[in-house]
Amino acid sequence: MSDPVIECLRLVSLLNAMGVGALDAPRAEYMLRISDTGEPDRPHHVADPESALGLDGYGALPVRLALARVADQMRGSLWMLAVVRPGDLGGLRGPAPTNEQALACGAVVVNHGGGVAWLPHPVGPAMQWQLARAERPLPPPAPPETAMALNEQILESARELAGLDAAAGRRPEDAASVVLGRAYPVRNQQLLDKALLWREACAAGLAVEDALLHSHAQLTRFAHLRRLDTLCRQAIGAAASWPDMRPAEARA
Repeated sequence: MSDPVIECLRLVSLLNAMGVGALDAPRAEYMLRISDTGEPDRPHHVADPESALGLDGYGALPVRLALARVADQMRGSLWMLAVVRPGDLGGLRGPAPTNEQALACGAVVVNHGGGVAWLPHPVGPAMQWQLARAERPLPPPAPPETAMALNEQILESARELAGLDAAAGRRPEDAASVVLGRAYPVRNQQLLDKALLWREACAAGLAVEDALLHSHAQLTRFAHLRRLDTLCRQAIGAAASWPDMRPAEARA
């Protein structure tokens, strides 16, 4: 089953590459449609029931139409990724139906200036994106700030859990990631890879109860893993939401 965070990472990286002039809409569609096996034939469609992009609101349309509309009407726009859960909307500010749909999906791509949100809905091997209206979101923190907070929490959680003689969870050797591309600084890619790795470790730890720990220790372990997971989600959003705004020749 596809991961909505990974799906949104792929989309937001391509939309931001378009926004900074590193990619055109046809190339963005080609890259979005590449499957896990490397074949450029994975179907992506868009539904726009609220006419957020002014598309036909009565059915699913090829994603190329939405990307072309973004290139034409939202030239230079930047996009952010919000990885959400109940109690933490990741900067979303409504309207309420959009927030509710984002919570159901677990992740959403929103224009920095508001107006349009992309909600991921896997349909078998294909992807359908539902467009929705969105208020201007609160921007995610800058990647350096988020990287520092994540590193500090990793060290703090490791110390505390070692004192409890409790594991944070199996740390995976690798985790699914997305290549952000040359529209982003290298430090963003490094932050994204680390955050996705620790997110997976937190998920593994939260899924396992340690019967050897007393109740206070279990609560402490849970609290640390939840805080670490929150910072991982924030770091994923920060890494994906702030491309390199320098001219293309300076990024080469």
